Amino acid sequence: IITDSSNKYVFHTSLGGDVVYQQKFDAKTGKLSPNDPATVKTNAKAGPRHLVISPNNAFVYLLNELDATIYVFPYDKAKGTMKKEVQIISAMPKGSSVKPWAADIHLTPNGKFLYASERTSSTLAAYSVDPAKGTLTLIDSFPTEKQPRAFAIDPTGKYLFAVGELSHSLTTYAIDPKSGKL
Repeated sequence: IITDSSNKYVFHTSLGGDVVYQQKFDAKTGKLSPNDPATVKTNAKAGPRHLVISPNNAFVYLLNELDATIYVFPYDKAKGTMKKEVQIISAMPKGSSVKPWAADIHLTPNGKFLYASERTSSTLAAYSVDPAKGTLTLIDSFPTEKQPRAFAIDPTGKYLFAVGELSHSLTTYAIDPKSGKL
């Protein structure tokens, strides 16, 4: 579950329902109410998992667990709703034939690069972000800890920290500020 920067709108996923809920948030009472529209649908069996909003509040990025796709949605910050997706891109390494099992998604603080973890292939996919369109271009997939469930980017955007559910360890990567490569 995430809120937008205005703290007026909330989004949360339904992995089994293949939807993202869009809700209005009353910060004084803590109550949620459906926005209009109340949901955004994904492809069947995509498995919406995690969301991130761009630093400029212009785009929402959704990572789907079951098919390892990333949806790029333009965001209407006045209404607190996502518009029709402008891109669906895979987080799987090129040529991979394993069953997808994506886990986590994050943007660098400047919004220039986006990263997604995929557990079956034990990789981190890196993308450059088009600042005007919000669309993603694959930089590369990087091997990482075994079964990377979670990762984080430090507040400066210089480092990415990845942990492995089956590796029981953490790897620190330097993020190249020009290319986004790890």
